[in-house]
Order: sequence, then structure tokens, then C-alpha cells
Amino acid sequence: MKYYLMDEILNVAGEDLMKKAVRLLGDRASCERWFNSKVRGLGDKTPYEFCQRGKIKEVSDLIGRLEHVVYC
Repeated sequence: MKYYLMDEILNVAGEDLMKKAVRLLGDRASCERWFNSKVRGLGDKTPYEFCQRGKIKEVSDLIGRLEHVVYC
């Protein structure tokens, strides 16, 4: 699996989603790792993969659920 750097993630995810993710995760390095990690809430796909496929809303919704400690 290729590891995507913050600039690549930002280009695909957009600034609003990145701000939301950094607010949740605390810093850019943690955000970069999370976007490159398989996430159970996204069917064991990476948030970056979802954003590449135009599913930014799904990633944003997941971040919202994590912010409010709602696990589904």
C-alpha cells in the first residue's frame, strides 16, 4: 500500500475535511496516519481511498460520529 502525504491527502479530501480531521485527531501527523490507515467504520478501507472515490461525505460523517462518540 502506498503511503500518501498530507499534501496529497489535502488535494483529494479538501480543506474543510482536513480541518475537521485535525481538530479530532489533534495534529497533522496523526491526521496523515489516520487517512492512510484502514478504518473499520469505512469497511476496512482507508479514509484516503474513500476520498479518492468521491466519498468525502462518508468520511466527514465518520469523523462527526467519532467526535460525538457514536460507534456504528
